[in-house]
Amino acid sequence: MQFAQTPGLVETKNHLLKAVKDGKIPHALLFDGSAGGAALPMALAFLSYVFCSNKIDTDSCGECPNCVKIKKLAHPDLQFIFPTEGGKKVVSENLMPEWRALIEQQPFASISTWIDHLNENGHKFKQGNIPVEESRKIIQNLHIKSYEGGYKAVLIWYSELMGIAASNALLKILEEPPAQTIFVLVSYNYERNLRTIQSRVQRVGIRDLNEAEMHTYLGHKTQQSETEIQKLIFLSEGNIEKAQDLAFNKEHQLQTWFTDWLRSVYAFDLNKIINATEEYNKFSKDQQKNFLDLAQKMFRQIYLYSVGVDQLIRLTETDFTFIKNFSKVFKLQNLETICTYLNETHYSIERNVSPKVAFLDLSLQLAKLIK
Repeated sequence: MQFAQTPGLVETKNHLLKAVKDGKIPHALLFDGSAGGAALPMALAFLSYVFCSNKIDTDSCGECPNCVKIKKLAHPDLQFIFPTEGGKKVVSENLMPEWRALIEQQPFASISTWIDHLNENGHKFKQGNIPVEESRKIIQNLHIKSYEGGYKAVLIWYSELMGIAASNALLKILEEPPAQTIFVLVSYNYERNLRTIQSRVQRVGIRDLNEAEMHTYLGHKTQQSETEIQKLIFLSEGNIEKAQDLAFNKEHQLQTWFTDWLRSVYAFDLNKIINATEEYNKFSKDQQKNFLDLAQKMFRQIYLYSVGVDQLIRLTETDFTFIKNFSKVFKLQNLETICTYLNETHYSIERNVSPKVAFLDLSLQLAKLIK
């Protein structure tokens, strides 16, 4: 991964480039961003630049042996730690082939995508964590001489999922690492990292992409029409992984599906509601959550139109027409309750409640409120 392959975020790239050029590389950094964003790609681009033996002014060369090895996530002096089911038998080094395959394909992946990827490859993971055995391996490996004679580095993906024991075991070496050692933590919930970890790292904030950056990236990567790109920007809200998933996942056009579902809810057509529930149950967990996120956004658009600030609405003409028509029968005072039901359903899906039961209950509750 190179800086040129990471969309936008020019100010962050310049900050990292300057640290390396000035010889002031912190021994421990924490890249803090949103799930589905650019925190991991930025961390990998930074490490590529540090290790590169033929740097240019703005990026790594991408061609030297170090760059090639890091691109393949196979540099002998770069150790990767990421969430697994934990325990002595299932640690990161046992799952490197699966992790390489996922990150090479989708460097903006979230933890749910990682768990789904593992389960698609024969594992049976429900949630990930980073156990104390990983910390012990880090300490052991860092006391071995560098293979290439230069820097050694450890990248910990989802550092907030380190348990207390794993975090505490790293405190001493994180504060006083061996010479030419760099720790790079990637986190998507900064506050969940132990305070003692926070105090030992330099935080690098990775903001969500703005609309212009998303537009440039999606236009290049997805080859979508202008209308489709605007829709992706609206639906993803800076989440690159979600935007790509929506762009390439043609079998489920969520926005069209949402309008059809809401019409059946308004009409209280039980047959269509039950059919929609069966379809929803077939979605992947990420698609189920994406749909609920979309529903929240669409109800916000309905609210904006209802209170007369439709200039803030950014939808295609077809979707705007739907919002305009539905707002005529929408009871504004029910918005907060509707959003509460959507949040509760999202929480239920996260906690592995039956999607069929959760979605059917949501549909019936909304039908009651809308009527």
